[in-house]
Amino acid sequence: MGVETTERAFEFWDFYDGDLFVSLKRSNAGDYDGVRMDIEKGEDTLFPETVPFAISRNELLGYQYAADERFLRKVSATLSSALQAVLQRDELKEESIPNFHRLYLIIRIIRDPAPAEPSQDIIDTTNSLLWVYARGKTRRDRLTDVLRKLVKGRDDNFAAFCDAVLEYLEKKILSTWQAAHLLYGVEPRYDMPFPALSGIVLEVLTKCELPLEKACQFLEYLLPDEENYQEMQASGRIAAVNTERDVLLQALAMSPTGSGITDQFVRIINNHNNEDLFFIIEAIKALGVHNGKAAIEYLVACLDRGDMARYWDDIEGALQRLCSGSELIPKAVFGIDFENLSESELAEMEGKEDHELRIEYDYWQGKLKTLPGTPEAWFQHDAGSVFWEKRLRCALQARDLKVPGAMLEELQRDEVATVRLAAGGPEVLEL
Repeated sequence: MGVETTERAFEFWDFYDGDLFVSLKRSNAGDYDGVRMDIEKGEDTLFPETVPFAISRNELLGYQYAADERFLRKVSATLSSALQAVLQRDELKEESIPNFHRLYLIIRIIRDPAPAEPSQDIIDTTNSLLWVYARGKTRRDRLTDVLRKLVKGRDDNFAAFCDAVLEYLEKKILSTWQAAHLLYGVEPRYDMPFPALSGIVLEVLTKCELPLEKACQFLEYLLPDEENYQEMQASGRIAAVNTERDVLLQALAMSPTGSGITDQFVRIINNHNNEDLFFIIEAIKALGVHNGKAAIEYLVACLDRGDMARYWDDIEGALQRLCSGSELIPKAVFGIDFENLSESELAEMEGKEDHELRIEYDYWQGKLKTLPGTPEAWFQHDAGSVFWEKRLRCALQARDLKVPGAMLEELQRDEVATVRLAAGGPEVLEL
């Protein structure tokens, strides 16, 4: 496979991840043909110039997917593995105040039975026990057992986390106070060594399974209210509205599709008046990635809400991911033939504000009628989707659902190695 072919595949995936395709169709053979936006040439950013782009299955087969982190983190079988994948992203490896908060949120979900804050008695007792341990007065297993029983509901995940913290204390990577704070603290201490904190979290995530219900419980508990939002407006601190939840959004979006997760994303979006704008955009994107079909009608309804107008483009992007099969459903601005509208249609639009036209809403309402009507039909629709992440979800479910052999074989021969391997196919396919 030549350098030019590899560069073309890299270019294709860059356009794909940048949502630059106006239209795109994937053939049964795995060839792609479409039209993409050319932002650099277009003077009008709303209506940029477009250029055709096509790429063959063979060109995509030669791409080094294992060396591209974009193909290592899209769908995970468990929340623990999804969080590991999210934490491996370059931007989350950097020591920063937001990343301290993200790690502490994950620690609380591993460590605590519920999102309530610890009592002063628990704090004092933990501090005392850690000082006794630091002086060699008790064994690690004995201390872990005592600390576990200190709070009702602490489980094996707490024990694994406690053991890791105590090991770092023994190695003098953490001080006694730092170790104690990790066992009860809600807000992070910024004097902790960030690599050690990240290392503990990643290590423990490999040993434990986190319930999706618990993560959703924390999301609901941390939902900001008007007072939190006003504090953010006054101080400029986005932490006031708990934006560290974005690490959970990204991980839950990668987790197995479930109505409980979809409900949490919807709850966040409905709370948009008390949330940071970019966090709402993250939640909308998460709905699209999570692939919960129950969200489709909700998102279409949001296109008829003036208070959601600033998010309409992102909502259309999520609907594209949720609804598109082998052919990308264009956004309304590209899917409607404005040049051939009737005189009555043009007259009806005259003098109206953008949010009054209901263009996007009417467009996607029409698309609802064309979508599959059963889980089986949706699976077949997604198994050949232009979005490889949806094919990956199907590949992960295929053997459990006992899908038809021909469909499984197609997934095992997918042009994207991540999909192919998940379906039980070979690492390398002959061109």
